[in-house]
Amino acid sequence: MAEPLAELRRASWRIDVSDAVALDGTFEIAADVVFPADEGAAPRALLFCLPGGFLDRTYFDLASSEDPSYSFAEFMARRGCVVAAIDHIGCGASSKPVDIEDGYRLGVAAITAANERARAEVARRVG
Repeated sequence: MAEPLAELRRASWRIDVSDAVALDGTFEIAADVVFPADEGAAPRALLFCLPGGFLDRTYFDLASSEDPSYSFAEFMARRGCVVAAIDHIGCGASSKPVDIEDGYRLGVAAITAANERARAEVARRVG
């Protein structure tokens, strides 16, 4: 019988990136972070995962209780990496502009700046 896998540590954060978005309101990026089970060991790497297409951050953590093998986040955390999967601003569980026209005006530069703010904050929290 196989040994049970060590329990991984997880966190879900909402990161304020309002200063990167030139629209009224508060904008937050949703982030799920999976840590290696060994709290004392320094992580091998921090992997910052951004989905493409019509996907959200859960793409990187598709495991189910019946078959955990589909989770990239778990696979890499079990190899010593911290995995941070985020939703772009306006997608998934991240904040969305109230008015659809504001969403069209958001633009690639603001999305990139918001992602960079989220990356820096995740790196700070992970330490």
